Amino acid sequence: MKKIYQQTSKDCIRATFASIFELELEEVPDFNLELPEGDSEELNKRINAWLQPFNLRFTTVFERATYPFPEGVIHEMSGKPEGAGFYHSVVGIGGKEVFDVCPGGLQIKNDLALGLFLVLDVSKPTNPPKSKL
Repeated sequence: MKKIYQQTSKDCIRATFASIFELELEEVPDFNLELPEGDSEELNKRINAWLQPFNLRFTTVFERATYPFPEGVIHEMSGKPEGAGFYHSVVGIGGKEVFDVCPGGLQIKNDLALGLFLVLDVSKPTNPPKSKL
């Protein structure tokens, strides 16, 4: 993991992916560009279109408390910071937050979900640029 901070208020998922895949922020598309507020379906389509050439798919798991989570697995985490009306994205490892991409940190507290990277075809290599996944 490489610590990459968000540059704008809507850059958190982009910075989280850049951190996970050890890329510069500019190497990750702005998935939120002209995205209607709250359109998570379109957001996931954009993310998965970017991940497909790397043989990966992004999926979100809700109700994480019901799932055991292996230590050492790097993933995205999202939720609402306390008292906020918006979602924020951070880097997690093994189900725990390890890096908040917002300078100063927002500390997500509510509606927590885990964003996982799944291999599309196990017979093919996954090869995200510069990644240690």
